[in-house]
Amino acid sequence: IAILYVGRLSFHAKANPFPMYKALEKAAVKSKKKIVLIECGFYGTKDVENAFKKACEYLSPSIRVIRTNGTDQKLKSKSYAAAQIFCSLSDNVQETFGITPIEAMAAGLPVVVSDWDGYKDTVRNNIDGFLIPTVMPPPGFGKDISIRYALSIDNYDKYIGYLSNFISVDIDTTANIFYKLISNEKLRKTMGLNAKKRATEKYDWNKIIFEYEDLWSNLKSIKNKANESYYIWSARLDPFHIFSSYPSKTLSKDSIISLIYESAAISLLKYKELKKLTIIQYANYTIPNEEFVEHLFKSIEVDSKQISEIGFENDNQIYI
Repeated sequence: IAILYVGRLSFHAKANPFPMYKALEKAAVKSKKKIVLIECGFYGTKDVENAFKKACEYLSPSIRVIRTNGTDQKLKSKSYAAAQIFCSLSDNVQETFGITPIEAMAAGLPVVVSDWDGYKDTVRNNIDGFLIPTVMPPPGFGKDISIRYALSIDNYDKYIGYLSNFISVDIDTTANIFYKLISNEKLRKTMGLNAKKRATEKYDWNKIIFEYEDLWSNLKSIKNKANESYYIWSARLDPFHIFSSYPSKTLSKDSIISLIYESAAISLLKYKELKKLTIIQYANYTIPNEEFVEHLFKSIEVDSKQISEIGFENDNQIYI
């Protein structure tokens, strides 16, 4: 079974591949199928390419990967033709509409995408494919990142990269969805046909151009009616406020947190290993220190807890 990703291969500015790699590995082990991942895109640098390859080797050891040049339109078309499932788990605030899921739908592929910004508008969950839940911190917790960017302590790449490191894509749900599609050819075909029909009827240029014209007319009307001007320094706004509509939900004090692995010790060991991957290490500023993480893991080793129930000895609350 061939799974296809199309787009920029950038872990800080498009989609961190961690959830996709981890979920595909789980699905491959459970289904006992031979899984091929086609990554069709381009890398910004050789270091980025190496980061993707090392992460894939560590997280998806049983997955065969074929890498094709996404800037070559013939290879891109062949990649769509070769796949049975499309996947794009975007976690970046730069992702607005998202054209590749529409291309995949037009190619007759069921799509597995993150429930994120524009993706949630174009893909109908359980009809054209599946929307994977995403989580973001609540408004009020991103002010330090916005101020660092506004004061040029961080450049734009670091700003968006740091933000994406706070976004969680549900890995277990993704793995279950992959398994469901991998194991059910009829479901793949049904969803693929639904997706192709939607792409043709709603997003073909002879339909969408009228939507653009309506938008331009509406914007012109708004501009003409405006009788005063104002300016807001957008770089200083809390990103978890201005992008709060992007994820499926935001964390709260009532959110439940629990361990994935069987003990705090194993969890901490995995944490230390994962920190070595470049796709995580790049956002080192946002990663909590080991003392914090160890305390957190031990706090929830026996039972899951609400975030509000977890605290340090100095009575500071932990908010994630």
